[in-house]
Amino acid sequence: DKVFSAKRITSTGTGGAASVYSVGATAVTELAIEAAGVAEGYIAQDGAAVVYRTRLGALKKANTVAPATPTELVPNGSALGILGVARDFKTVLSHKLAPGGADGSLFDLQLSSVATPGPAISVVPTATALEFGFTHASRYVLWVPDVAAPAPSLKARAVGGGADVDLGAASIFLGKPDGTDGVVLGFNEREITVAGDKYPVVDYKLVDPTGAPRTLVTGVDQAALVAPGGKQLVFTQPGSGLFIRDIP
Repeated sequence: DKVFSAKRITSTGTGGAASVYSVGATAVTELAIEAAGVAEGYIAQDGAAVVYRTRLGALKKANTVAPATPTELVPNGSALGILGVARDFKTVLSHKLAPGGADGSLFDLQLSSVATPGPAISVVPTATALEFGFTHASRYVLWVPDVAAPAPSLKARAVGGGADVDLGAASIFLGKPDGTDGVVLGFNEREITVAGDKYPVVDYKLVDPTGAPRTLVTGVDQAALVAPGGKQLVFTQPGSGLFIRDIP
């Protein structure tokens, strides 16, 4: 098992030494990655590599077997924060501008390749997007471009480039099935009456950038979930009980 860690950067700009720690049965060994200046970073699921941002705004990658050899992906001033790394560890989602929105949850979006250094590719140029990371198959990045719209829609773009794909109205972002580019979204929120009592309900659909949306359930309670593994939808219906449905 491996852990990637960096020391806190102080108000004077010092600190930020980063290392990978390998946890063995009887000992912990340290591999130094950078002597200073690392602000944040991620380690691959297999522990073979790390991606990180420096306090000067560069993105870098490094292997986790000695000798560590950091490689600059984008230069200083390119990234203010990392928003996520695809599961296959091939693409980084970052932002260059200060966060927007009343609560600081909106960002500009840009993509960088972990394999090939080069300029970040802009997806959303202004700090107006609510990001939802990558699909679990790592082929698309997801975001809502206008959270203030009466019916906000979810957008997707292939990490390799291409046109934006409109995935439709999305009032609830429920989850992502494992191993696919699918997303389970809630839409058509409304209120119904059952046995004289009023209940807020929603419909859930499975959307995919490469295919037509498929309705999974209708008129169910909003408090549903995608079960661990992403293969089943767990939900309740007002006055009926708890149900599980397979996600195709």
